[in-house]
Amino acid sequence: MRSNRSQLLCITGGVVHPSLFARMALVSWIRRLPTTRIHLLHDLDAILRTRLERYSAILLYFHASKVSEESLAALDTYVAEGGGLVAIHSASASFEEHRAYSAILGGRFLQHGVIAPYTVRQTRKAGAFAGGGPSSGRSDNARRSAHLAPEFPPIDSFTIRDELYVHEYDPDNFVHFVVDTEDGPEPVVWSRLHGKGRVFYLAAGHRTDTLRHPAIRNILRYGIRWAADAESRA
Repeated sequence: MRSNRSQLLCITGGVVHPSLFARMALVSWIRRLPTTRIHLLHDLDAILRTRLERYSAILLYFHASKVSEESLAALDTYVAEGGGLVAIHSASASFEEHRAYSAILGGRFLQHGVIAPYTVRQTRKAGAFAGGGPSSGRSDNARRSAHLAPEFPPIDSFTIRDELYVHEYDPDNFVHFVVDTEDGPEPVVWSRLHGKGRVFYLAAGHRTDTLRHPAIRNILRYGIRWAADAESRA
């Protein structure tokens, strides 16, 4: 049986992308969350030597190209059996040759532009995405599970200076925040169910200042808490 305590396994690595300073800012902030304890690993393959049942959720903040099939299978099993998963920014651009990994996250990285300001706005009502992107739509499965998406308080639109990631995404994702582009709204925060587990993704996070932004931290706080919520597990 999984512990009801919020134990977060943070897997983060890299020097340039994500930057060391951005990683340090994220970890330092998480350590100050009163209901969360954090343990650090530096690559996904290390989960094969880790007792994953000790953790309420895994957080991924890295950019990597290689991973073993065994590690991906372990991650898949962990989430499908009720573990939480939080992924930030370049985690979605990792392991691009492994579609099974993208299926867990609910999105596959396509491209990003230069670092530039963009405005993030909250969607009016959490739900499967109904506009924009190559995989937009609303499925019966998403409609049935709407009550299991995180409930955010009203958050005013805010502007950050970061890379805007563009994804191919699963129509079952629940989109909570978007950026309006010439091609339509682009999801930047989504959640989803994977088996019995909960998955939360934040596309922003290239720069240290982004991870220090009050609105981003507020979004992450709710996302981490939702993903790690023991009540979601059977």
